Amino acid sequence: AAALLAGCMEHTLESSWAGGAIALDGKAPEWAGREAYYSEEEGFKVGFFNDADYLYIYLATWNRQKQSQVLMNGFTVWIDGKGKKRQILGVNYPMKRQMPDSTGMAAGMPSGMRTGRRPAPSPDLAGEQSQAPLLRMLEEARGEMAILGPGNEPLAALSAADGGGGAAAMIDIAHRTLAYELRIPLA
Repeated sequence: AAALLAGCMEHTLESSWAGGAIALDGKAPEWAGREAYYSEEEGFKVGFFNDADYLYIYLATWNRQKQSQVLMNGFTVWIDGKGKKRQILGVNYPMKRQMPDSTGMAAGMPSGMRTGRRPAPSPDLAGEQSQAPLLRMLEEARGEMAILGPGNEPLAALSAADGGGGAAAMIDIAHRTLAYELRIPLA
């Protein structure tokens, strides 16, 4: 998260009252125009809502490199209830992917993202085909999340789907934008 959000770390980012239901669906219309930080230059925006029970975190990026980074390396949100920078409780979603070792493939690079292996697609199919590897990674990344303690210690593995009122997350790609939503219980 720090590498992805490096540009906004110099700003104070505050949560605002949700004012309605937040659907963890990766579509995020409730966030439009209510983000805590937006950077066209860096290609991402973040937002925070809360209600009496939960903290909601939103990240959207249209930067292809950042999208691949999140889907390949995972994304961990660290929470410190005292407002410091300590890594007290972390939610790792999506989790880092393990890539099979393949001859002739760059380390950690899925086959659909290798360069120099295929002829360029026709212009009318270029957008759809170029997003296909990200969509495959997205499907593989959605299932589980991990709760981490200090020192990156795994405390629990959970389904990312709404598990009866606890932590939940969803990630999706639409209109070339990756949207990440996370719900964390305040208690």
